[in-house]
Amino acid sequence: MPDPLESLRLPETPETPPREFAAVLRGRLEAALGLWPPTDPRPSTITRSTSMSTAETAAAQVVMPYLCVHDSVAALAFYRDAFGAFETMRVVGDDGRMGHCEFTVGGARFMMADEFPEMGVVSPRTLGNSPVMLYLEVDDIDHIHARAVADGAESLRPPEDQTHGNRTATIVDPFGHRWMLSQTIEQLSTEQYAAREAASGEWTVNATKAPVEPGYLT
Repeated sequence: MPDPLESLRLPETPETPPREFAAVLRGRLEAALGLWPPTDPRPSTITRSTSMSTAETAAAQVVMPYLCVHDSVAALAFYRDAFGAFETMRVVGDDGRMGHCEFTVGGARFMMADEFPEMGVVSPRTLGNSPVMLYLEVDDIDHIHARAVADGAESLRPPEDQTHGNRTATIVDPFGHRWMLSQTIEQLSTEQYAAREAASGEWTVNATKAPVEPGYLT
């Protein structure tokens, strides 16, 4: 005898969650589990210059970038798609503006908010430019550069090998912030770098003789 309730069964049609929701959920899970880098099927991801864990990196990060953009929701999506960032939290006001959000790129924590002109908080779009450049180490600069440009960034300087042993490029993201992308292609000592520049006659490189011990400001 057929089940009389069978006629009430709804068809099983799985739905793909919105990308924004999926990114937030992924970020929270990875942050809770201490995993890095985030799962990313794309062949190129952001790298870190040390072997510290995500928790250790966060604990050691004394200075944290706090960005202001004209559209934090769109900026979070760009940083996710272009740089593999993941969001860990957001605070939205009654007026719909993003009062605060946090995300991670390459193990480094970032904070960000929408514009609040009444408090003197404005973005590069309002200022017309930004005096700050963010330096991001990557493992495939040509791929990351091309992906960022495809996602709406402006290329100020395409990838090019430098005398200091890095291949670098400069972009402006769609929200006015400048990023220098850098990939290590040679491991050079300061002395080797100085010798190269001395031969070219373009720059003078001086090494610090007494390095400052790392630690918190007092």
